[in-house]
Amino acid sequence: MKNIKKTTVAVISGGIGKEHGISVLGKNYVLSRIDRSCFSVLDIFIDRGGEWYLEEKSGRNIVHPIRKNGRAGFLSGSRFYPVAAAFPILHGDFGEDGRIQGLLECIGMPFVGCKTITGAVAADKCFTKAVAESIGIPTVPWTAVNGVPDGERIKEIEDTLSYPIFVKPARLGSSVGAGIAHDRAELCSLLSAAGELGDGRVIAERCLRSPRELECAMLDTARGRIFTFPAEVRTEGEFYSFEEKYSSTSSAKLALRAEITEKTAECIKDYAKALADALGLEGISRIDFFLDGDDIYFNEVNTMPGLTESSLYPGLMEAKEESADFVNLLLESAVGASL
Repeated sequence: MKNIKKTTVAVISGGIGKEHGISVLGKNYVLSRIDRSCFSVLDIFIDRGGEWYLEEKSGRNIVHPIRKNGRAGFLSGSRFYPVAAAFPILHGDFGEDGRIQGLLECIGMPFVGCKTITGAVAADKCFTKAVAESIGIPTVPWTAVNGVPDGERIKEIEDTLSYPIFVKPARLGSSVGAGIAHDRAELCSLLSAAGELGDGRVIAERCLRSPRELECAMLDTARGRIFTFPAEVRTEGEFYSFEEKYSSTSSAKLALRAEITEKTAECIKDYAKALADALGLEGISRIDFFLDGDDIYFNEVNTMPGLTESSLYPGLMEAKEESADFVNLLLESAVGASL
């Protein structure tokens, strides 16, 4: 990294989506790990109302992402700040779903992570399951729910999936709005609550009886692409909820190397590689699976996984010598795309 000319990059956090707070925590992690001998950093914050700001010691100033004189950057008043690349630490809706990525692509600003189309597809859990199935990767039985289902649709979901049924917004992450229905009353309540989040699109899935949650992290930079040995999330709750992920009192345990056979690990990594190719994943992603006995099922993709101190992705990267400096490796690659 020391041979890189010091370059200005932007770290973008916050956003108007449901995972605003997690984004801010991730920003703090990333800022603490950027090599300041290589990069100078613009701290760009999007508030919950959609205003963009440049965070400085002297205060917070409104900025606008623009292209000026053939260069991408941010305009604050009459001052233009050109940047070589951005690291959008944004999750879920209005974060990793292609909308911010499309804006950055329109002004020609290289960035860390997936491009617009990949982000849009990968952010939708129904679309990614359809992609997985199309290339022969198993998924648990599922169905998409759009809008408020009537009694006939509820009966169809019950007959297709059977209780217990897992319900969550199709285009949000961090288990926001997720829950398990054990009967019709709970199913209707969860579908209604999940439908009020994001854009109203919901996915309902058959619950496995005793699934193990295994997660494979991908780092794709100019120095090559790696997939980690699957990690495992162990929780005492029914599932890995938002509280279990981010609460200081969480009982969840993260095993950076799951206790599984090499054969199972290689199968999961092969599935992850195939999905990365099919979806066009770039830079940073986490691909999640369930293991039920010997059966492996694809769960979902996170194209901007959590980057807090307690998040799994940083732990997996920091445990490997070749990827421990993943924040700077990602910025290095994004800057290289602008040259």
